[in-house]
Amino acid sequence: MEGTVEVARLLPEGPVAISKLSEGAFIGSIHSLNEKSNVRSATVSAVTRVQLGVLDYHRILEEFSKISEMLKGFFVSIENRLMQITTICANAHFKKIKIIQNMGELRQFNSFAETDDTFFKITNGNAFVVKNINNHFLELCRLKPDDIIGNIPFLSTSHEPHSAQVFVSDDFETEETDLIDLKEEYDELSTTLKNMFFHTATCLSVTTGRLMDILKKSNDSD
Repeated sequence: MEGTVEVARLLPEGPVAISKLSEGAFIGSIHSLNEKSNVRSATVSAVTRVQLGVLDYHRILEEFSKISEMLKGFFVSIENRLMQITTICANAHFKKIKIIQNMGELRQFNSFAETDDTFFKITNGNAFVVKNINNHFLELCRLKPDDIIGNIPFLSTSHEPHSAQVFVSDDFETEETDLIDLKEEYDELSTTLKNMFFHTATCLSVTTGRLMDILKKSNDSD
């Protein structure tokens, strides 16, 4: 893509500008690479004169179908987070979110190791990624079986373990996944597919930052 577009989330109260994308960005969804999925979570409108490059969808779809289920699920999980945080960000604009005092009966998940080349796939139960704001908690997203949690050094998400906490249900179970093997497969992807995945993770980070900005401006105006 060349030019600048604005990404907005549509709510009954009206559209909310979430972020702007510029040259080199991708417009689309990883979910669209799943033949049975056609999920739309935001709209895009041109801010400047925009020129779009058409990708070879069938070639990308073929490559995506051949990657491991672990890597495929990994990126679908990242996009699931992005879809949730986009909605929360829009709701924050209309002050429709709740910051709670405690996480109730949920327990904090503390199995992260900054130097460990592993992350976790959820096999049972649910996880809640939250932001600690002055000892109160804001839910960023909810994760379910097959979603992933953990430190991903080659993709910045602005979530756990450095910038968010994870709380889990009593029945929560995970299995460790070797991040080295995943990174090796990721490095072998085509430049186009790799950039699509990197762009999704970057959008997650940017949108999370946008949410924090909205909350700060809201608090400053109160």
